Amino acid sequence: MEFHFATSIEQPYRAVAATLAEGPLAWLPEVELAPGAYTSELGIGNGDGRISRRLLVTAGAAQPFAYGLLVPIEWRAAQHPERYPTLAGVLRLEPSGPVCRLRLDAHYVPPAGRLGAAVDRALLHNVAETSVKEFVQRVAARLARGARFSGPIPPATS
Repeated sequence: MEFHFATSIEQPYRAVAATLAEGPLAWLPEVELAPGAYTSELGIGNGDGRISRRLLVTAGAAQPFAYGLLVPIEWRAAQHPERYPTLAGVLRLEPSGPVCRLRLDAHYVPPAGRLGAAVDRALLHNVAETSVKEFVQRVAARLARGARFSGPIPPATS
């Protein structure tokens, strides 16, 4: 299954790019350090009705591409990873006029073979889609806060 989500960040591209380039500690929501990775939270809902799961996240260094930055990202459940899909993809940050746009392009394979794929199509894909979309929005919010309060903006690299 594939995901393609984008959201706008109401901050100048260069400031947001500097925050993204700092690494996952600057932009992952609810980030904590784990051996060889970071942990973050994936979930849906608010308050007492929120359903969430801790993730082990690996993220590569920010890399320039045509008009912005790319960050390879992969995550799996921190507990019982065999029961949940592993997601692999890339976060893309691009200028969009006076603001910028964050996009996640990713894919996952449901666990449990054909049975897991059938259950995913029938029931779980919508839950996964909603939780990943919320995750992208929370990353964007962290990037916006970091950009707003970051220090001097480094010069653009060619």
